[in-house]
Amino acid sequence: MDGVWFPVSPAAGPTTLDEDRAAGFDGSDLGAALAALHLVYRASAAPGPSSFVPTLRDQVVGPAAAQLTESVRRDYDEAGAVAGIREGEPLPAGAAAFLGYRVSSLPDGNRAVQIVEQAPDASGVLQPFAFDVVVTRARSTSTGAGASAGDWKVVAPATGTWNSAFSQLPHVPGDMVPFSPAAPTAVLEAH
Repeated sequence: MDGVWFPVSPAAGPTTLDEDRAAGFDGSDLGAALAALHLVYRASAAPGPSSFVPTLRDQVVGPAAAQLTESVRRDYDEAGAVAGIREGEPLPAGAAAFLGYRVSSLPDGNRAVQIVEQAPDASGVLQPFAFDVVVTRARSTSTGAGASAGDWKVVAPATGTWNSAFSQLPHVPGDMVPFSPAAPTAVLEAH
């Protein structure tokens, strides 16, 4: 999406994939990791409102979901003004590469997911970063296009912002499951 490569799996999903929506992830750890990766990106300011509005509405749950929606809109407006883009356009593409994931089981079938990526730090040096979220298979009350009942949803961070989910790592975790270069991947071109 917007020139960023996203891993996909014929078995684990997503089964629905376009520039603005991703849905249809299976119940495995890989399905949970792929859902976290695709949904967090689409629910962030980066791809623009055609993606973050429906993703936040249909695929993000939890007590802080409304606060997260406000935060993402504010982030988009501020970054868009700095970048000089028109309303609705995606933000300029970043340079992250997704390396792998770690998944832990939680009560009620939920999963804690850490996605490990490599991206430039403030000085431009490539560093390992991670984002940590919880995903749930809670049934959706929405009938929005692309949202599947019983599909993985991301639980909004309690702070109501994505900033609390991201951190720089001292090194790439040795126990992460790598996204295999041999596995099918997809890129959606910038729109």
